[in-house]
Amino acid sequence: MRNLTDIQIQAWIKLGAPIPGKSDGDGLTFTLSKGGQASWVLRYRFGGKDRECTIGNYPDMSLAEVRKQAAKLRVQIDTGVDIAVAKRKTKIATRLAKTFIAPAR
Repeated sequence: MRNLTDIQIQAWIKLGAPIPGKSDGDGLTFTLSKGGQASWVLRYRFGGKDRECTIGNYPDMSLAEVRKQAAKLRVQIDTGVDIAVAKRKTKIATRLAKTFIAPAR
């Protein structure tokens, strides 16, 4: 649907008021925290439950980039992958790998 524009997003950030979510369509949502952190969240249903997964932060990921990434993630969801769980597992595996690998001397 593509409801958002970069101009709108920049104006909301400039105002600084928290935004729990402004939809771009198909579950892609822009949020702004009290602390000023602007984030992209993909909201979806999996296994009959509402789920969400943070994709990235604005302006690190532009509107165009996040739309492409959200489309890829929707394909994964449609093929049976709970992307929030997969992301969490990846983070845990990365932390464990860093913890248990001794630095070379």
